[in-house]
Amino acid sequence: TGLIILAIPINSRVKKLGHLQTPTNLEPVVTTLMGWAHKSGSGVMNRFTRRFFALWNSRIIYYFKTQQDSNLFFGDVKNDTAATARGQIDLAAVGSVRVSPRRNLPGGGKGIELHTSSRVWLVVPASEQEFVQWLSAISRIVTSNVQRIQAQTGDDELRQDLSNIDMARLGSDT
Repeated sequence: TGLIILAIPINSRVKKLGHLQTPTNLEPVVTTLMGWAHKSGSGVMNRFTRRFFALWNSRIIYYFKTQQDSNLFFGDVKNDTAATARGQIDLAAVGSVRVSPRRNLPGGGKGIELHTSSRVWLVVPASEQEFVQWLSAISRIVTSNVQRIQAQTGDDELRQDLSNIDMARLGSDT
């Protein structure tokens, strides 16, 4: 039930299926970090559910009901009985990563907040070691994404914490 770190290329690829991207045969799939964590819901109650998470190609974190569902999802895509992910977090949409200040999280663990324009994801890995590994991996990916966008646009505002952005510089059309 601990964290699994893998770098295994699997002969499957990604395609869009509804609102989720799922494996196809166009691009190699590499799951580099997997493990159990709790995530908060997006509804009013914000209940936590335990899910099996898998970081795919340093781009998307998929989550599943079971580890077996994850194995099937990243396995043979021609298998009609393959499992589907319960959801995904597109790391390209994450603008910042923070350690959650919340206490009383499931298992007494520490939480990782993933801030997007539409939602703040709260993920609580199963152990301190897993927390450090997930935080490090996600932070590295998001920082790289933000730096790439900043280099392309020349906009240094992207590299600042939201509280440090000069809102007066932003026009009313932004």
